Amino acid sequence: MSDVKSRASVRLCALLLALSIPAGAKCVSGIVIVEGKVAMATDDPVTLSISLQTPKGSYERSATAQSSFVVEVPFSTFSSYSPLWGHRCTNLPTVIAIAAHMGGKQLGELKVKFKGNAIPCGLAKYCLRSKVLIDSSGVRLEGP
Repeated sequence: MSDVKSRASVRLCALLLALSIPAGAKCVSGIVIVEGKVAMATDDPVTLSISLQTPKGSYERSATAQSSFVVEVPFSTFSSYSPLWGHRCTNLPTVIAIAAHMGGKQLGELKVKFKGNAIPCGLAKYCLRSKVLIDSSGVRLEGP
C-alpha cells in the first residue's frame, strides 16, 4: 500500500512540475516604429541601422532609404516567468540608437531615451514622437 502511495506522490510531483514549466512565452512582441526622411541630394542610398537596448538584450534592424523611410524594429517584451505569477511582459527598450551610413562613411548617429521619446501607437507598438531627419549635418529629430 505504501508503495502505491509513494508512486502516486511521485506522479503528482511530476505533474505539478510539468505544469509549472512554461510551454512557451505568452508575451506579445513589441515593435518600435522609426519614421523619417533623407534630405540630401544624392543618388546613393543611405543605410540605416536601428538598435533597441532593453534590459534583456538588444534588437537591431537595418534598412536602406533614399527619401522617406519607415522601419519597424521588433523586440521581445518577455522579462521573467514565475509559476506563481506567470509570465511578466514588461521588457521595454531603454535607448533607441539610429545610425546612418552612405558609401561606407558614417553620416551620424542619434541616441534617444525610449521613455519620453516614444509613444504608444497600437497594441505593443511604439512610435517616436518626432520624425528622424538625415541630412549633411547628421542625424537628428525633427521639430521642437
